[in-house]
Amino acid sequence: MQNENGAPHNQIEPSRNGMEVDNDNPAPSSSGGATAGISDASGSEPQTHSGQPVPQSVNNRDVMINNFRTISTQAASTTFDQRLPALIEELDRRTDAKILELKTALQPSIDSLAATITAAAQVDEDPPQVDEDEEMGDGSDESSSASASSTSKSVKRILTIILLAYLDKHKLVCHDLNGLPIRDSMPLCALGEQVEGFANRIHDGPTLEGSLLYYWPLSLYKTPWNKALTKLLARDFLNKLEAGRIKHQGNVVAHEPSITEQVLIKTIPKRLRSTRRHWMDEEKRRVSQQDISTPSPAAKEKASAKARTTRRNNRAKRLLEERLQYIKKYYDGRPIQVPLTSMLKKLGPKGMNSPISDDEGDDPKYHSTRHLWIEPDISQVLEEIDRQMKHTKARLLTKQAGRRKGNKPISIQGPPIVVTDSEATTKLPRNWYHREWYNGRSAVDRMELAAEAEVEYPVLTELRTIYDQMVSS
Repeated sequence: MQNENGAPHNQIEPSRNGMEVDNDNPAPSSSGGATAGISDASGSEPQTHSGQPVPQSVNNRDVMINNFRTISTQAASTTFDQRLPALIEELDRRTDAKILELKTALQPSIDSLAATITAAAQVDEDPPQVDEDEEMGDGSDESSSASASSTSKSVKRILTIILLAYLDKHKLVCHDLNGLPIRDSMPLCALGEQVEGFANRIHDGPTLEGSLLYYWPLSLYKTPWNKALTKLLARDFLNKLEAGRIKHQGNVVAHEPSITEQVLIKTIPKRLRSTRRHWMDEEKRRVSQQDISTPSPAAKEKASAKARTTRRNNRAKRLLEERLQYIKKYYDGRPIQVPLTSMLKKLGPKGMNSPISDDEGDDPKYHSTRHLWIEPDISQVLEEIDRQMKHTKARLLTKQAGRRKGNKPISIQGPPIVVTDSEATTKLPRNWYHREWYNGRSAVDRMELAAEAEVEYPVLTELRTIYDQMVSS
């Protein structure tokens, strides 16, 4: 009998794994068992569907295939275990190489950011102190470069921190918190008719003696009023800087020759850009909340009353500031300066007897006022301060040969009008309130006032006596 290749069936053929296999007499399995056949539980030989015995060659072939599969799986597992450390090492190498590549690509950006942060941090620092030996050097390039760097830092510090502090002192800077403006620090705005009058050469421009207010709705660079105010501030800042009157952290700021009036005129509007942006955003927010439809007469009256109240409040704030500046300038060092200043600050804008007008049109008529809730003696002290301020300005004008400074003063008519519906300042000493007014308040009103223990206030006669001595001296 021959196989498919024509060889006798009983010829020995090599197996796939290198073993010689006798097709007629197969070798025993590697497990040491009997002839590698397939038998059932009874030990009889397996049979086909026709009842014929299964050839031994078929049984032997299946066993060989199973053995081959087992050996191949073991070999593959062994090969993978051997290559795993090498694969991990290759992965680590490629990862390190990628990290190095990314770091090299990002290094210029990192260096640039670090330099920017360092420069910003050095702005807040004082300029480095230079030893005398270094100042008296041989003029090498290294020494010149260090000196130029120090000068540049000093100039930058003056044009940023110190100039901004000077503007903030004049209440021209709006502070913010996390990018949002703090409304209490929002600067006031100059009156539109005053700005227009200055542009038409009808009114005088801003002065250091008056209120330094920008007109925020218009450009800080092109509007005549704003340009004049910027020039005035630049000249005043430069004069004080040259005279050594500007201090920072307790030290006198040295003047740098490169800081000129023109440099300051260009720099001041830049320092106020964020303030103007906050002011404009606040104005847009206020306008957007208004009803754009045709207002009713009641709404018009309400808007008019609100505008009138706003103007009165602004006048009260300016009046308080003028009185404080006057006391500081002319009563400096005198015993009465401290109680006067304390009284004004405690009264606040609500306690200022600013003039009012029922018709604030083109030609309003102003009347002096008194608040019903204030002790009459304190009202007389406030009126005496105003009288002294007016008299002092008249004396200065006489000394200057009739040259008038500032805007045209408003005409205030008398006698004073008693304002009965004004809001009282809270937490004042008990004796600063009008006695009859306070006693007529309800228990709830008195609780809201939260009056404190009595404190003596400046006496009118003492104030007049000191002023008469100042004038006669």
